[in-house]
Formats: sequence, structure tokens, C-alpha cells
Amino acid sequence: MSGTGNGQSMNLGMGTISVYIRYLVRYGCNCGEADSILVTIERKAFYFLGNPELGWACIEPTIKKIRGKNSTIKTQVYSELTKGQKALLMFRVLYDHARNSEEEFYSWINILLNEPHSWSEIKVGLRYFQDDSMLQFLDETESFLNKKNELLNNEHSQNRGISSLIYPNGEDFYSVFCKITQETINLIGTYIRNNPEEFVRFID
Repeated sequence: MSGTGNGQSMNLGMGTISVYIRYLVRYGCNCGEADSILVTIERKAFYFLGNPELGWACIEPTIKKIRGKNSTIKTQVYSELTKGQKALLMFRVLYDHARNSEEEFYSWINILLNEPHSWSEIKVGLRYFQDDSMLQFLDETESFLNKKNELLNNEHSQNRGISSLIYPNGEDFYSVFCKITQETINLIGTYIRNNPEEFVRFID
């Protein structure tokens, strides 16, 4: 599970997030019930971060643990996460691979549709955050792409077919995805602030 972070490649870590944030956030603490992996963070940093940065800070340590690792290690790390962390990680699996371009969006959605377990886990995570808008969007995207499968599987017409995929409101699916994900990021940020025990351990 790898991809792009908050506007940056996950391989580059937090990238442009400020030195102040990087100083205040400390990683690698195993604590909480079921030996879950929580981020150790100063309370003032937790409330200083915007929603995109907060969500990324709460999941980057997990991504570092699984980046480049085999499926056994990934499964082990995933099993140690809280429900909130699992939901956040699966959102990143969706978002970070699909956000950069229209082509990558359609390509990644099709990959996920061919991995039913991953697709299902993404939806479980979105339900956890009660993100009905994104769930509806993914259901409609899945239905539409299934109907257009012949275009996606035709090497000569794939690019032309992809560019003509239009969401019911008249926009292309990728544009709608970019808009809805911003709402999702804010929804997740609000959830994290209201339920910090699922993501962080404060050091005052």
C-alpha cells in the first residue's frame, strides 16, 4: 500500500509540511488496547494542524511501516491498527493512488475493482466515517465502469473511452472525485479531533 501523500509522494514523506509540524509530531509509539499503533503528538500540534495535515500525520507512520514490505508484514501491521486508523489507511489507499490525474484515477479504480477485498475495505472505512457522499460516488463509479468495461479493455479505444466517462451531473468522474475527496478529508479531520484516542497519544 503506497502512493501519494498530502500533495506529495508517500515516498517523499511529509514533503512540504512545515518543520514546526515535523518537530512536534513524534512517531513509533505502540500503545492502547490491542497493542495498536498510535502517533505520539503534542496537544498544541494536534490542534494546530489543518484537516489535510492532521489526517496525513496520523497515518504516515503506518505507511512508513508497510512501504515496500511483503503482504505478511502489511497484514500484521494492519491488524494492529484501531478501527479509525484502518479506515484512514484505506482512504489513503484510494485517494493517494487516484488523485493525481484522470488517467491514474480510472486506472486505479479498475485495479481496486479487481481486488474485491481492498474495494470492500475501502467502503468499510468510509462507512466508519459516515461518508455517505463518497460511498454513493464509489457505487455509481463502479456501476458505470462495469457498463463501460469494453472501452477500458480495448487497447485502441481506452483513452478515448475514458475521457468520455461522464458523471450523472454532467461532470467527468475524476472532477467529481477531486471535489468529494476534499469533503472526505474534512470529515475525517473532524472525526479525528472528536476521537483522538483512536489515532494519537498526547504528550503535554
